[in-house]
Amino acid sequence: MTKESAPRKPNPVRRFFSLLGPGLITGAADDDPSGVATYSIAGAQLGTSLLWTAFITWPLMGAVQFMCARIGMVTGQGLGAAFGRKFPRPLIILASVALLGANTINVGADLSGMADAAEMLTGFNSHWFVVLFGLGIAFATIRFRYYQIAMILKWLALFLFAYVITAFIVGPDWKTVLHDTCSLLAEGARRVAESGCDSRNHNQPVLVLLAVFARSGARKGDGSPHGAAA
Repeated sequence: MTKESAPRKPNPVRRFFSLLGPGLITGAADDDPSGVATYSIAGAQLGTSLLWTAFITWPLMGAVQFMCARIGMVTGQGLGAAFGRKFPRPLIILASVALLGANTINVGADLSGMADAAEMLTGFNSHWFVVLFGLGIAFATIRFRYYQIAMILKWLALFLFAYVITAFIVGPDWKTVLHDTCSLLAEGARRVAESGCDSRNHNQPVLVLLAVFARSGARKGDGSPHGAAA
């Protein structure tokens, strides 16, 4: 085979972006507008006092998503169909109704978060943006094909880098952030040690969470909005 006829190796950068798809969108979906609004409010009110929860919630979130992906890979079906093979129909209906209610509330919060952000950028009343975004998303969901929606959402996920950019623009005191997080974890571990728990106690992880949560709650009550280390 001559050099000219040899197949060209795909560009690694293009290959990387071509492989991104539903997995990236699923991960980015956790940072929805309602979540961003909640994180911003929590950060403004509590500062870094709850930052320790990231060490716990992130592995749990990854485990849940990994489980769902594995169920889909093994069964070739969605969660609803997979549950239907294992649980009675009334239970599936009840879970579906509960999920519908939760998702409806979440969608409303997402629209509200996007509308509030658009109002800050444009100055127009956010109520109009709720209608505009709702109609736009409904139209895209009905009229666009799956691959078109996936392609749009894949590139829109790049806007999540705004988190990283914003973190450097606002210029937080990273030393204080690290100190507060480590001190909260250390305080929780110290309280557990004082309670006489050993490594054989199966309730130790729960006690760690309770101790750290109690510590962060005490900081909230001392009048310090940023949960500065004592």
